[in-house]
Amino acid sequence: FTGTMQGTGSVVKNGTGTLNYAGTADNTYSGTTTVNAGTLNLTRPGYTSIAGDLVIGDGTGTDQVNLMASHQIADAAAVTINASGYLNLSQSLAETIGTVTITGTDSNFANLSVPTTSSLNIAGLDMTGGRIWLGRSTGAVGTLRLLGDVTTHASSVPAQIAMGGSGTFSANTGAVDLYGADRVFTVADGPADQDMTLGVRLINSQGTPAG
Repeated sequence: FTGTMQGTGSVVKNGTGTLNYAGTADNTYSGTTTVNAGTLNLTRPGYTSIAGDLVIGDGTGTDQVNLMASHQIADAAAVTINASGYLNLSQSLAETIGTVTITGTDSNFANLSVPTTSSLNIAGLDMTGGRIWLGRSTGAVGTLRLLGDVTTHASSVPAQIAMGGSGTFSANTGAVDLYGADRVFTVADGPADQDMTLGVRLINSQGTPAG
């Protein structure tokens, strides 16, 4: 789709096919974009693809949103990734969004992927299970920058922020950047042996455990 989408309406993506948001102008429609099936590619370099909130995943199949250019989602947009949902950044991109809510299950973790040389700024993080993947390679990492606090809820699976690729933990491991401030990590006690796991570096100040 290369035209511009305006107004107050919402968009629901059904069906297992692929929809591309391309073009050379901002989409300004303010309703929620929901991806229930298939793939939505956001590829409008220099322009906004999604101005409103984004919901990915209906709990079945594989439901993906791929960011193929920087700054495709409005900075204040809330992003919800449900079971079966995946939000994937391509390499060497930068993106800023609002609060991210991730819900995973025993058999189907929700995923947020930030590969090497890419960075994602988020206003806050709310997880019930689920997994965030930060890329790693020699001299380059994926970075998740927290501009707010982190909350996890009781789940049968841990909330995970993990490094991608293979190998051991090192200075080339993906990083959670606390952006020069204390961040509160509120971790609920649930049935999982570990309620939250961090397999990445924390940089630029320290979080404060709570709960």
